Amino acid sequence: MLLEIPARLESDRLYLQPYQVGDGAWLAAALTTNRAHLAESLTTVRSHFGLNLTKAQDAEIFVRRMESDWIARQRFVFGIWEKRDARYVGQIWIECRHWGAALHELGYYLLHAETGTGFATEAANQALHFLFGTLHAEKVSLTCDVDNIRSWHVAERCGFQQEGRLRNEVRRNDGTLVDKLYYGLLKHEWQLLHSVQT
Repeated sequence: MLLEIPARLESDRLYLQPYQVGDGAWLAAALTTNRAHLAESLTTVRSHFGLNLTKAQDAEIFVRRMESDWIARQRFVFGIWEKRDARYVGQIWIECRHWGAALHELGYYLLHAETGTGFATEAANQALHFLFGTLHAEKVSLTCDVDNIRSWHVAERCGFQQEGRLRNEVRRNDGTLVDKLYYGLLKHEWQLLHSVQT
């Protein structure tokens, strides 16, 4: 609770900051436009929080819930904006799984029009600096579906190692089953990778 948490993270092209009260309406509009592309993320939020983020009222409840979770140090959710024109491009989600063992989980998405730009890798790397530098994480985990090729490519570019694969773990809305991949990045691995990059 005494950690000094920065209100904004910056990389070369992006800035990351928490949503503010009143952001629900435009967030719902952005997610509605990207409903098919972000179906997995929208379904996850609906199942965990009972909120439909394509509805403005539910999106505003989500924004305020994330604000209270931030204060309580349960999770840190950052919107991702492109610096040049302050355009919203996606989201970083940090779940504080176990403070005592310093184990946290990372998630992310980009709007459909922003895929292929390298923004996800850039934002994820900035989030890892926050996780290992500010939150003093010992390990960061990440999961994604096996057919979400862009997502696991981002994970591997950031240095994550695949630790497991659960078969037929996720059922799609059309009834098909897909495998889920589990990734992990340890503090010393990140430090080594970061020292090499710098």
